[in-house]
Amino acid sequence: MGKLMKREWKRWWKKLVKSLVFEIIFLFALMAVCALNQNELQVYVFRFFGKSTAITAFFGYTSWQGMENMAYYLLFVMMFLNALVIWNACVRTLHIVYMDEKNQTIYSMCNQMYSRQKLAVSKYLWAQISALVSYLILSFALWGAVFIGNHIWEQETDFRLLQLQTGRVMLVMIMMVSLTFLYAVWTKSMNYTKYGYVSFLVLGTFFVGNLYKFRDILFWAMRRAGTATEGIRGMTLWMDKCYWISPLSWLNPEKSFPVQLVIICIAVSTVAFLLGLLGYKRRNL
Repeated sequence: MGKLMKREWKRWWKKLVKSLVFEIIFLFALMAVCALNQNELQVYVFRFFGKSTAITAFFGYTSWQGMENMAYYLLFVMMFLNALVIWNACVRTLHIVYMDEKNQTIYSMCNQMYSRQKLAVSKYLWAQISALVSYLILSFALWGAVFIGNHIWEQETDFRLLQLQTGRVMLVMIMMVSLTFLYAVWTKSMNYTKYGYVSFLVLGTFFVGNLYKFRDILFWAMRRAGTATEGIRGMTLWMDKCYWISPLSWLNPEKSFPVQLVIICIAVSTVAFLLGLLGYKRRNL
């Protein structure tokens, strides 16, 4: 198992380091921009929250409370970085599963060296470990940027809040990678159509889960135009429930992360892993 993990590290470490360095530089650059333009940022934020709730909610944040804290701005940007990190983790999982078959390496052709189960477990573990360790390092960088920015602004840093946010992102990431692993082992070798699954899993569910925001903006525009919305509202109440199928929406720092979501992440990840092991045994290597 150790040799299999080392093999994956040699394959992926350059790409992992490059993306991580870019994300860390981006965070600290943003921190510097926010620190240098504190007064201007506060003016823009006050103007933004002076608009309709339907518009402000569309961008994730619904309150200006905490705008003097660096975490307020960096956690907002992290919502977009989280989507990028999870996307990359899922795409990498596809390649990890398909790579041996694509390259026709001896690891996939000689089951005497490693059992199917060991191959599957090593791929799953590497997909998870590479994603989680990379995100943990990125989180350390976030905590450092928040601490430096708050020190400049003479604000206290709530590291417990940052740790909880990191924990919930990692839980969702484990679930998304597990679902991608399940899909990969039950399908044939890699081709460009496979990205369609990741697109739906990451971005498609996010779009569907936020349909109610588009509805609210439409209602706001209709009210300004003097058009009644009662009839349409009753027909679209089901959109409020779509939030639960959007894992990226669960990562909004202004939203709570109830225990039900923790259970969902753990249960889905476990089932996907077990079914993935079963699927890998039936693959044509």
